Amino acid sequence: MPIPKWTVSMVFLALVTMTGCGSAVPRATASSTAQTKPLVEVATVTVSGKPETILVNHAGDTLYYFVSDQPDRQACTGACQALWLPLKASAAPSAVAGVTGRFSLFHGQVEYNGHLLYTYRGDFGPHELHGQGVQGLWFVATPSLPPPAGSSGSSW
Repeated sequence: MPIPKWTVSMVFLALVTMTGCGSAVPRATASSTAQTKPLVEVATVTVSGKPETILVNHAGDTLYYFVSDQPDRQACTGACQALWLPLKASAAPSAVAGVTGRFSLFHGQVEYNGHLLYTYRGDFGPHELHGQGVQGLWFVATPSLPPPAGSSGSSW
C-alpha cells in the first residue's frame, strides 16, 4: 500500500524541525530554468477562506516569505533551506502584471519589496498553501506585501 504524501511531508518536516534551521546541511535551492514563462507570476487562490492574489513561481508553486529574515541577516539557512527552497535567479524579475512592488536580488535569491522569496517542499503542486502560517513565521507572498519594518524595501 502506498504511503500518503502528507505522511512523507510530515516526517520530513519533523526531521528538519529536529535538526534546527541553523545546522550545516547542503543548501538546496529552487531555480527557474524555464525561459518561456516569467520567473514570478500572480494567481488567485483561497487563503484563510477568502480569494486572494498571491505570487507564484513559473510552475505555479506558491511563494512565501519568512518573518524572521531581516534586512541585514537571512534567517533561513542550513537545514531550513532543505524545506524552504530559496527562489534563485541570475537577474531580478522584470515587471509582473498585477504587481506594483519591486523585485530585486540578494546573493542570487529573489526578493519582493525587501522580503526574500521561497517555495515550500510541503506543497505538492501548483497553488497549494501548506506553508501558510507554519510556526507563525511563514506566510504567502502577495502583491500588497509591504517592505519589512524599518526597511525601505530596497535590496539588502
